[in-house]
Amino acid sequence: MLTEPPRPSMVDEGRRPVRKRRRLVVSCTECHRRKQKVCDRDLPCANCRSRNKESSCVYEKTAKGPPDDAAKKMSAPGSSKSASPNPDVLVLKADDGGEGDGSLTSVAAALGYSQAGATTMGFLKRIENSQGGSGEHHGGTHGSSLRTGGREDHLAVKEKFKALIRQLPPKTHLDRLLGIYLATFNYQYYLVEPGPFHSQLSAWHALPFRQLSTTGPHELSADMRVFPAVLFQMIATALLVVPEPSEAARGGKGSEEGERLAAEFGALKYAAGMTFEDLAGEYSDAGMAIVGLFDKRGMSITTIQAEFLRGAFLKFTGQVTDSWHMISVVIKDAQELGLHRDSLDPKPVDSSAEAALENEWLIQRRRKMFTVLAMWDISMSTFLGRPGTINRSHGLPTPPIDAVIPKDPSRTPVIPRDPRKDPPTPITGLLWLLELNQPLFDIQDLEKDGPHPRDDFAQVDRIHRRIMETEEAKPAIFRLENPDTRWDDNPETFWVRILRYHFASLHNFNLTVLHRPYIFHRRRSREEALRASLRIMEVAGRMFDGLPPDHWRNYNLFFGSFDALVLLSTIYIIFPREHPELKQSALRQFHWTIERFSAMCDRNPLARSAQGVLKAIQVKFTRAINSTAAPAPISGTTPVSSSTTTTTRGTTTGTDSMSTPPTTTGSGMEGVLGDQQQQQQGAPRPPPPQHPHDVASFIEPTVAAPMPMGRGDWSMEWLASLAPMYPTYDLLLNDLGVVDDGMMMPPLGGGGGGGGGGGKREVDVPPASMTGSDGNDGLLPWQFGGGFGEDTVWQFLNQYEPGTSG
Repeated sequence: MLTEPPRPSMVDEGRRPVRKRRRLVVSCTECHRRKQKVCDRDLPCANCRSRNKESSCVYEKTAKGPPDDAAKKMSAPGSSKSASPNPDVLVLKADDGGEGDGSLTSVAAALGYSQAGATTMGFLKRIENSQGGSGEHHGGTHGSSLRTGGREDHLAVKEKFKALIRQLPPKTHLDRLLGIYLATFNYQYYLVEPGPFHSQLSAWHALPFRQLSTTGPHELSADMRVFPAVLFQMIATALLVVPEPSEAARGGKGSEEGERLAAEFGALKYAAGMTFEDLAGEYSDAGMAIVGLFDKRGMSITTIQAEFLRGAFLKFTGQVTDSWHMISVVIKDAQELGLHRDSLDPKPVDSSAEAALENEWLIQRRRKMFTVLAMWDISMSTFLGRPGTINRSHGLPTPPIDAVIPKDPSRTPVIPRDPRKDPPTPITGLLWLLELNQPLFDIQDLEKDGPHPRDDFAQVDRIHRRIMETEEAKPAIFRLENPDTRWDDNPETFWVRILRYHFASLHNFNLTVLHRPYIFHRRRSREEALRASLRIMEVAGRMFDGLPPDHWRNYNLFFGSFDALVLLSTIYIIFPREHPELKQSALRQFHWTIERFSAMCDRNPLARSAQGVLKAIQVKFTRAINSTAAPAPISGTTPVSSSTTTTTRGTTTGTDSMSTPPTTTGSGMEGVLGDQQQQQQGAPRPPPPQHPHDVASFIEPTVAAPMPMGRGDWSMEWLASLAPMYPTYDLLLNDLGVVDDGMMMPPLGGGGGGGGGGGKREVDVPPASMTGSDGNDGLLPWQFGGGFGEDTVWQFLNQYEPGTSG
């Protein structure tokens, strides 16, 4: 058994221990005995006072004695400190704030506690600050909604709040930008109602400076505290349509107004080289910083307003992923306020009739807000192929009533408008948007079955019929064909003409998202997706022609068009012999879409990020089109001279640019490729539509050409196993791009200009080496790159060379 070796002291009991080196003692004897690391060398010191050991607090003669002023204080009559012990009082508090202050803050170091982190002293400090500052800082009804309750934290919140609201522009510029927002953007969702908004704005301007500088946001109502955040988001969005001085000087549509706006708001920039978009980003960030100052327990409808406007701003600037995440946060906050249930509607503040009427209009505002959030959630989740935040099985609140919003809600009941005599309201458009998005819930339910539905596409056909029935039931004021134009010239309802194009695009978008998972498995789905894609690109082109360059960052110009272009190209690349009667229309719309994206790339970040992918798709699409026989001519067309090889798309003229079709003379790509094929076949080339409602006749052939069988009717297992397409999601989240092996890609669509004022643009036609017209030797090894899977269409296109099949 092993035994412990004897210690030295046990070997020689008589030997004296080695004397240790004695250091100079600077602490009192009691602190030195207890090995306290800190002694303040007071008399008595803080440690001895806290332990009621004042009588034991002495210093050795060799040590440095207490400071002279401390000794004088001890000997001074009436001193609050005493050398005699007092076991009944623990010196942990003092109300005089003098030297005897024994608050937790001053005693923490003496007791050896850290004041940082989640320690016991930290919790006690919060309790002390909460109780000690209750009279001054928590006297208001809204103080508990701040993130922290201490006095120092409240002071920090007040100073931060003041620093943020100082960033608001002067009242002249503020009112001007707010007017631009209400006139340009607010009609889309109408989340900012002019009546309540202007009441809040007047109340904000009436706040006295003393209140903001003394109490800060602590005594303001929950709505008024975050109202500056709403202002920041509105002016940030309005600045997005203000052109830069260099752009406004180029001329074009609205150039005089653009120069005036650029000069008017140029004084808001504070650094050289700063753009209005940079300034808008700072304003939007300041708005979110104000929202972040306050706890979620103090939220209000104005908080939901500010957060939603932030999400809309991110969407306008091309930050779709951040916008998607922001909307998810807004939905959760709205659910915390009870906007998702009718049973959680607020009650009137009193029994008066005025309070009851105001409460009814407040309920309508709440329901409208959650309806907008629900529409954003389902449309974005379907568009990106991601799960939504709102679960439809839990139910949705009752939709808002389409009523004319009064100036004084306390004197007007909620009465539905009469469509026969009352003008449409923004709620009219919102309710039809809700009706359009209803099939998306059913489409999303189909995703769990994958590309092979259980009922052999019966449910797909039912949803398709429902979409078409919804289109047939569209109100006359929102139709593109034979619309009700009674309210088109009314300045209050100018947005009706714009919504017609938006709703037409959404209708066809629903068809594309319904059929795109089955394009590799079903011929009818390919045909429906192809026709819907053509209509989406055609409607987007007419919207583009009616908007000035300042509005080219509009998300609707990119929404659906990129997916439609990729879907159309994929169908013709993999199935080149199908749908020959639509090939000329596909060529025309393909080229026009690429031309639009090239023109918008300086102002639209989404269009700019898609340039490389569009170039690679153009190469493959052109090879696929050139590898097949020329399509059959469409009857009833006028021959066009084939001598023109490069043409451009004209601009729109007239007072109503949104409802007037563009005057076109052909398309650049078709002008080369289509004319080459027609010279070989001797067939005339169909002209583009010349009437606003000739879209159907443009893409619907009067003579159906036979569908030759071939490579397009593949039934290989690996083709059927391809995952559904989500091009925009891959572009935004999977870093979809082009790997060119170091080869320089030629410019597309006239380069990355886009600074013109909507005039004619020369189009660069791909060289023969790009199109593959000289055989396989001209094929460039461009490949799609990104973080997508092996079962995606991008990997298939990387391995498949169009035009190699018979």
